[in-house]
Amino acid sequence: MTEAPDFRGRLPFDSIQVPPVRLEGDSLYFQPQGPLHPATGQKERLVFDFANLADASNETFLEFARSWGVLGLCEHEKPLFHQAPPCLPRREGGEFVEPIASWRSRARHIRAILNVKASLKRDELGARADWRTIWPAKPPADRTDAGKSLGIVTSILLSQVNVHPALFYVDNRLTIQFVSGNLLDLLRAMGENKDISSWLSTSGNLLAEIVVGTALTLQEGTGWTVCSTPECRRLYQPKRHTPEGRLHFCPDCGKRAAWRLSKRRRAAKETKGQQPTD
Repeated sequence: MTEAPDFRGRLPFDSIQVPPVRLEGDSLYFQPQGPLHPATGQKERLVFDFANLADASNETFLEFARSWGVLGLCEHEKPLFHQAPPCLPRREGGEFVEPIASWRSRARHIRAILNVKASLKRDELGARADWRTIWPAKPPADRTDAGKSLGIVTSILLSQVNVHPALFYVDNRLTIQFVSGNLLDLLRAMGENKDISSWLSTSGNLLAEIVVGTALTLQEGTGWTVCSTPECRRLYQPKRHTPEGRLHFCPDCGKRAAWRLSKRRRAAKETKGQQPTD
């Protein structure tokens, strides 16, 4: 009999949990048992930093993974929750393995999407190489078809990652966040794999945030965006369009949050600069 989901433990609205990661050959090896630490990357830069991995060295992938965590790809090199019950990554001893080739192909896909979007903003149709990466047919012949095709490409990507919106009560407020996979399936998987349940709790959230962030970057007009305050991360509709890659804050956080976050990051850079080198 399947064990009932436990709603009292760690839930996937926590910060992405980063396991110990190492590089061997062309793969990333990680220990899901931990020790784990919260992701340390800048969320407003996540989509662009991931896209920049398209032609990066293997060492750069390792650096990204140590900051953001792993993508959560199963042994079929698909998102863990592409089926129910979810399947786990390829295991070697006490470690899981994710091939860098699978990361790179996804980074190139995201980069091509962003490149086409940038071209459309310049009233261009986009490079044929970018369309070949994301579109199985001939490249669109006009801007209207290109825009529609780009919407279809990104919508398919959202469905492939199995992105689900979920409403969580965080810091005394209800807020929408995105997880990869059905929440009940995730909770059941955590109950059935208690030794790695802490890692499983957010195992698909990095990929979900990359894909949702890509979709939010593509939208035109004010649309929706996510507050840049780490403690908030609330989905809201700004009054004006927010430039790509810039910090933006919901009405509850406002300019005061921008000042505090800027001060915090300056202090972190100064502290990092003072650390002794080997």
